[in-house]
Amino acid sequence: MGAARAHHYGRADRSPKRHPNESRGIMKRSCICILAHNEEAQLADTLRSLRRCSGANQMPTIVYANGCTDRTVGVVGALSQTMELIDVVELAIASKVNAWNRAFRESDTDYVVFSDGDIEAEEDAIEKLLGALDENPEAVIAACRFSPKRGKSVTRESKIVGFLQQPLVFDYLCGGLYAVNRAALDRVFREHSIDGIPQGVTGEDEFLDMLLSRRQLLIVDTRFFYAAPGLDDFCKVLARFDWQARQLATHYAVFAHPEKKAKNRLIRRLLKKLSSGGVSWWPGLPAVGLRYLFRAVYARRIADYLRTFGAIEPDGAKVLSSQSRTGSGRS
Repeated sequence: MGAARAHHYGRADRSPKRHPNESRGIMKRSCICILAHNEEAQLADTLRSLRRCSGANQMPTIVYANGCTDRTVGVVGALSQTMELIDVVELAIASKVNAWNRAFRESDTDYVVFSDGDIEAEEDAIEKLLGALDENPEAVIAACRFSPKRGKSVTRESKIVGFLQQPLVFDYLCGGLYAVNRAALDRVFREHSIDGIPQGVTGEDEFLDMLLSRRQLLIVDTRFFYAAPGLDDFCKVLARFDWQARQLATHYAVFAHPEKKAKNRLIRRLLKKLSSGGVSWWPGLPAVGLRYLFRAVYARRIADYLRTFGAIEPDGAKVLSSQSRTGSGRS
């Protein structure tokens, strides 16, 4: 396997090269869990994409179909006729957190790769994620960067939103595709006297990010691709991000690692971007500026969607039932 380039919140560490057989050993100690809710249109492409990843074709792959009312389960059944080691667990409740907790507890491997049901991955993604965890003893989670899907079928609105969603710094966990060291994360849970992600949390990736120090979360130099929403859906996504950020700050701040306190967070991220060298910090700046402008122009619409979610409560069931399609990144 080529050297996995992992970033501890933006700082790159180059890992030693591995022998291919050693890389395959990591795969044998890992599984893939896909969390899917009504993904009949996207799931087949996601499964094929993950199975094309280096060494992943022999990894057990379980789809946790939560609260699906479409043909998601049938899609998995059809693909299992031609793909080995694919299974589906059907859950009655439409809850990504519940599906995540089930997957984490039921897996018996050292590492678990979590994926959304509507993404596609670079071919080296899984190998790099697992390699980064295996090579960094302090690491608990290794996460991908993300990019919007491209192509002739992508609408102009989606292209605009995909640009607006570009972060200033890839320094946080985005839940589309990431790998977890089970034993290490279990220790973190026990430190907080919890046995998983609290059921009412609406942003499971942001909650996990909040638990970890900079050394425990790796941002790996590989990507997954997602379908960016249209402009109106982006307003819903922003409203949901606002709601879940307030929920975490109001009801779950006790779990936050000291390094993750909100104070001076934007300044810290700017300094990290500026200190990274080269021109890598330029692309995110226009997106951030235009995203603030978008928020100003569409402030009333975003506020209207935010009101539909109701009061900020520990249980975000209403928000989860109203969420739109993937909105990668934080805004």
